[in-house]
Amino acid sequence: MGQAIECSPKPEASKYPPVRKRLKSDLSYTIVSLGCPKNRVDTEKIMYAMSQSGYSFTEETPDADIIIINTCAFIEMAVEESINTILDHVEENHEAFLVVAGCLPMRYRGDAAESLPEVDLFLEPKDIPDLPNILGKALRRPGSSLQAKTSGQTALGNGRLLTTPGYAYLRVSDGCDRKCAYCSIPMIRGSMISEPIEKLEAEAIELAAGGASELVLVAQDLCSYGLDVGLKNGLNRLLVRLEKIDQFSWIRLMYLHPN
Repeated sequence: MGQAIECSPKPEASKYPPVRKRLKSDLSYTIVSLGCPKNRVDTEKIMYAMSQSGYSFTEETPDADIIIINTCAFIEMAVEESINTILDHVEENHEAFLVVAGCLPMRYRGDAAESLPEVDLFLEPKDIPDLPNILGKALRRPGSSLQAKTSGQTALGNGRLLTTPGYAYLRVSDGCDRKCAYCSIPMIRGSMISEPIEKLEAEAIELAAGGASELVLVAQDLCSYGLDVGLKNGLNRLLVRLEKIDQFSWIRLMYLHPN
């Protein structure tokens, strides 16, 4: 059973009506990415999905028709930050359609909707590619009828809008098999699932072509990469392939937990 969402101080019940829509022919969105670089990768996927369906990006929350907050929830401080960010954006623009993605809805499941009535849509990571269709149905407007817009970011064929000039994150796996007492990632993201080396190499080549000169490998535990599929020395094997990409002057490793 999910755990009730709490923060200090506990947010008051919604003082805004549950339906806040400003429908027009050209909708804009803004997005906030909280938490780790792994979440940033999901944010870039969300931005790609939105741009390919014709939604215009704006950095100004009051101007946005849709607000997307990609949350973190792996420790209680992160939960509190996510909730406060949601409420702050509702305060700043209570007419926008509010989407909450990331770890918060994954951790609290159905309890999130009850505790945060301000939110119009909770989005799990697996549903990111289908977000425009989900929004189209929610707003009674098919996203596929719009022309793609990238608002200056670099659109990549792997389904990301690169938002980090000069460098890029490469998420090599998702989830975690460790059971650290302080961390809820296994509960939120599930067991570790490693991406195939060939897929990661192809994505890294696209990131380099998109202007990244520095590659940052991220996972919950890079040292465990490949163990879930029986691959020994998986990280070493991956690095051998990635170091052959000439455009990268640096390859950095984050979240190493050697046994």
